[in-house]
Amino acid sequence: MRINFSGLGFEIGQKKLGLAQSPQLGREYLRFLTSLDFIDFGDSNELNTNPPQSGFVLSNPENIDWILKKYENIFYKTKQILTSGIDPLINWGGDHSIALATLGAFKTVYPNGKILWIDAHADLNHPSYSLSGNLHGMPLSFLLNLENIANHHTPWLLNGLISTKDIIYLGLRAVDPYETQIINDLGITHFTDQEISQRGILNVLNDIRPLIADSPLHVSFDIDSVEYETAPSTGIKIEHGGLTRNDLLAIAIEIHRQKNIKSMDIVEINPLIGTKSQVEKTILLSLQFLLISLTGGSYESSSKQAQRSDQISLA
Repeated sequence: MRINFSGLGFEIGQKKLGLAQSPQLGREYLRFLTSLDFIDFGDSNELNTNPPQSGFVLSNPENIDWILKKYENIFYKTKQILTSGIDPLINWGGDHSIALATLGAFKTVYPNGKILWIDAHADLNHPSYSLSGNLHGMPLSFLLNLENIANHHTPWLLNGLISTKDIIYLGLRAVDPYETQIINDLGITHFTDQEISQRGILNVLNDIRPLIADSPLHVSFDIDSVEYETAPSTGIKIEHGGLTRNDLLAIAIEIHRQKNIKSMDIVEINPLIGTKSQVEKTILLSLQFLLISLTGGSYESSSKQAQRSDQISLA
């Protein structure tokens, strides 16, 4: 087993600085704490340029096409890697807006693929209705081509659009009214945090298993799906609920059992939020989720791990 690592330090999809530093931190930990082969496809960042005016609000017509051009670049990079037969590919963000490109590339290469979207949020907002205007809350509106938004702004994505039958939400607990309506109207499969708490994660995973079957799988994992106390170094602080550590590791074991994962996004880990201990706690949980998903076992617990704070540079 090897780690195929692509750093996608985009933070333009939201308003807090720090996400651009996450890929380098993930890279350092992976190289230091595992004995797996590490293949590095480098970093795709925002070219150190600022959008016109204040930026971030995607609904501003002066910004939208300028911003989305950056995602076109990582769409083609990701597509090229997957087309070459290299998998699973780990897309380490950055904010969740990277999924616009990474998931689009996955669906272009694997048209019959399924998506497991592990997130507190549905990320279905449309620029016309978004309460925040932040792109990290919108990638699936482009990928589902809601109101023909992909036709208007991301024509390069049209071969990578997803169907409502392709996606499975896991862990939703902070969904806007517009998104709730879309989920219900389109019949998108979803398992809320409340349902997981009531039924138990193993029962929910039993329901998910036949939906994925033997299809190629893309996992999009947002760290804010996890309860805040367990993974505090993220820009969206949700006081209530969230997946527990045991929930997350059970999901990872199920992903490994599927044995068909082709790509995974890991997003919204912000090294500038929280204490050094909180950042370390957050990233180590993410690494455990990743490595169990890939190998079925935990990463090595050795004297190396005890020394990590001195040898890995945290922000």
